[in-house]
Amino acid sequence: MPYANLQIAFTEADYLLVRQDIINLRNKFPFAVNLTPKDKTQHLHLGKKTLPFVQKALQCYTETPELQTGFLSVAEWQNDWETMQRLEKLLLQLNSLQEMVEDTVVALRMENTTAALTFYKLLKNAAEQNVPGTTAILAELKTMLPGSFQKKKTPPANEPEQ
Repeated sequence: MPYANLQIAFTEADYLLVRQDIINLRNKFPFAVNLTPKDKTQHLHLGKKTLPFVQKALQCYTETPELQTGFLSVAEWQNDWETMQRLEKLLLQLNSLQEMVEDTVVALRMENTTAALTFYKLLKNAAEQNVPGTTAILAELKTMLPGSFQKKKTPPANEPEQ
């Protein structure tokens, strides 16, 4: 694991600064919409050629003034197209950032779990040596472990179950 024993310095102050940056970033998108799941599925799907179709249609509409109508504004359509392209580029960067943060969280979860299991093993050894105060802690932690970490009494494979 290339990330074993992470040494990350991300303080509460750093968190608060990044959180404020995210709030500031959100404020840059007062036009953003929030679609319902139904809204997301009820638009026309033209397959892989949707964007080339839209781009070509916009180009033809822009270059053919005699076909332009009053109810379909060239300027608004061009703005929508250009805005969508910029936001798609931004979305790629945001997705990359999200993946980076998610992977770091997973790595830290794994490292924290390993540390907790190491402590649990040390605690078990200490309890076996009758170190005062270990029994209660061990009992409490044991209830939080999934079944595979707890010793279960299973009937031998060759004996029939009753």
